[in-house]
Amino acid sequence: MKQIELGHETISFQDIENIPEIDVQFGACRSYPDGHFFDIIDFKKKGIERWSVPHLDVSRAEKQIRAKVKSENFPGSADFFVKEMLSTHVLQVSPKGKLFVNRGNFLNGTSFYMIDTEKNEAFVMMEEDDEEPMFYTCTGGFDSDYSHWYFVRWPLSDSAAIMNGETDVAKCEIGAVELETGNVEIFHTLENDDRIHQITVSPDNRYLVFTSFKSDMRVRYPRAAMTEDPEGYRRSHEAGIIPKSVVTLDMQTKEHWTTEVPFPVSAHMEFDLHDPTVFYVSGHNFSISYKPEVIIEGDGAIIKMQIQDGATPVIGQYAPGDLFRVSQHVPFSYNGKTIITVTNTPNKLDLVDGETMTLWRREELFPYPPLDFSLTGSSVSPMPSQAFFSINPSSDGKYIVLETSEKFHFYDVEAGDFLEATMQRFLPDGAGGTGHTRIVGR
Repeated sequence: MKQIELGHETISFQDIENIPEIDVQFGACRSYPDGHFFDIIDFKKKGIERWSVPHLDVSRAEKQIRAKVKSENFPGSADFFVKEMLSTHVLQVSPKGKLFVNRGNFLNGTSFYMIDTEKNEAFVMMEEDDEEPMFYTCTGGFDSDYSHWYFVRWPLSDSAAIMNGETDVAKCEIGAVELETGNVEIFHTLENDDRIHQITVSPDNRYLVFTSFKSDMRVRYPRAAMTEDPEGYRRSHEAGIIPKSVVTLDMQTKEHWTTEVPFPVSAHMEFDLHDPTVFYVSGHNFSISYKPEVIIEGDGAIIKMQIQDGATPVIGQYAPGDLFRVSQHVPFSYNGKTIITVTNTPNKLDLVDGETMTLWRREELFPYPPLDFSLTGSSVSPMPSQAFFSINPSSDGKYIVLETSEKFHFYDVEAGDFLEATMQRFLPDGAGGTGHTRIVGR
């Protein structure tokens, strides 16, 4: 990995009144004209540790992707693809302060950062000028003892061939960064679909689970807004999204198998707090139009799966019929129960019983009219400034912190209500959030 410039500052919010002392470290990616910065907001210590890095040059990858892929085959548009290469998605921090940041949101980026917050050093994993550019997972994963951080990568040319319809699979390399030394090892290769969004390690370190985050329509959206060509969007909606599968890799035998999920776009997965064989997958149901806009194609789900001997079947699901554009879900423990907190666009927070996979509680952060699917069967995803895409429960399960594009909100689980207290995001002019959070350390 190549060392790069790193900046750091500490911001205190001790003087803001009425913010409860919540045991939450909220990790957040930010972008601004000169580069990126990454915040670890500690609501217990009431301070922000901010780490900043300059923009990377992706012109070589941009040139190759524009040359290799026919313009009509881009998901979204070529410009959208290039922006995704630069966008940062999620940060993860080990207990000893090794911070990792991946790129890409709907698509993938060509690098990831590793920041040693104790030594004030930053590195980037990115191919040299004489090497094939690679795409990387948008989210990596620590093992349970924080000795390694895992990722998946595959050649840019493989993604180009898939987009052009020349092949169905990419040569996916699974790698690990040794946290103590920073050494990178590629330890397994398999053929799989590309655009892998997240790789996660089971709590017993036996399995790796990952999935492609591909929201590709069987019939592509027209190159127009929904209101300009509603019949074109209706044809796409009726044809549906191409379903994808969750991949399970046995780290001991190096065998892997796939499970097609009942909702088409699997992306995030989180393991159960008590059973190392059980995990929860977000089943999204949306796609990206050419503009680009997020088009909701129906309700989503949280899918409960269990790793067994050579198979990972679905053992339950929460699919109420009005769960939309799930950006993040987090299981936490509350009074001995496993509760899964889930974003529900644009204004709802769903709390799901992890055992029964039924709704335990639903809250609305602000009033918003029901989504209208009457025009085409699908709907443009609303993006009000109050919408939240990042959630983080406290370690004791008593509070949930939510982030909108304006501020932080706090939900009191015991009281069943949002607190009146809110907090600004302390972003400089021209800066904005990207991606979403995860529980620091996961």
